[in-house]
Amino acid sequence: MFSGRAGSRPFRTIRPWRAALVCAAWLALAAVSRVQAGAPSAGGATAADSAARASGRGSELLQTQLERADSLIRSHGGSRADMARLYLTWDAPQGMPRAARVRRPRAHDPGATDTLWLSFLPGRPGPGFLGFTADLYFRAAAGDTLGPWWHLEHGAVNRGELSIECGPDSTFPQRQPWDTGGYATSKLDRTSASARLEILFAIPYTQSRPVSADSLYTLCRVILHHHRDLPGCSQPVCVEWGSCELDYWLRDTPTANRGERFVAYASELPVCEPYASAVDTASVAPAAKPRSPRSPAEPARHRAPAPRRGATRDPR
Repeated sequence: MFSGRAGSRPFRTIRPWRAALVCAAWLALAAVSRVQAGAPSAGGATAADSAARASGRGSELLQTQLERADSLIRSHGGSRADMARLYLTWDAPQGMPRAARVRRPRAHDPGATDTLWLSFLPGRPGPGFLGFTADLYFRAAAGDTLGPWWHLEHGAVNRGELSIECGPDSTFPQRQPWDTGGYATSKLDRTSASARLEILFAIPYTQSRPVSADSLYTLCRVILHHHRDLPGCSQPVCVEWGSCELDYWLRDTPTANRGERFVAYASELPVCEPYASAVDTASVAPAAKPRSPRSPAEPARHRAPAPRRGATRDPR
């Protein structure tokens, strides 16, 4: 299981994460090579010969899988996630009784936590789900700035008070798209009025399992801790799940940005309206308000620029 706090080690880059999957497969193949290289050969072959043959077989296997992946993508008309839906909630995953889109924090309670759940509906099958890369935005109310409690990056006053758990974990109330531990990291950037949290999780393709088009899955939970009593812990904030790269299989990593992607902290959902485009208005409106004729699942056309300041760390 991956569980780490944002800002635990210096961060370099996390977007080129597909290489981790290939590396993981090669690590397994290298282990096989070492075992085979250590065993005597009946034909008198050297250890180097055995290792070379094992490496060659591993290369052929990987190439076969990549060719299969290319064929599947072509059969689907390209790498697409048109029907995928993202769901961001407080307290419990989408579809659970306690799931909420508004969170009223318990201020000045050292043991309190606020938990965000990231769930998704694949919208299409995948032969082996490999991971995801998600962008979360924390934005102060229009015209405001984020208080010190939101300064969560490495070296900041509230460092270490944000943790991320991707599982697999038996305490997750909803199924996950994997049943094995993987490779994970995160990056947190901040400006005076907003912060962006980038989360990556990936498993080796040899340990993946299929996902169903119409089943809800939980990707991870993001936990905000209240160990420090700092200004800003009760200020209104809009949280947006901007987009998510979904790795349905090798080389098949489309980006999804539709669904119920906005939640409010210490406020009602209208705090998010300045950050949503017209097509997303229904997804940030209170539940009692009539929905727009357009589907709230349509993608937002406005994307705030990614902040570039702030030190970051990998989760452990």
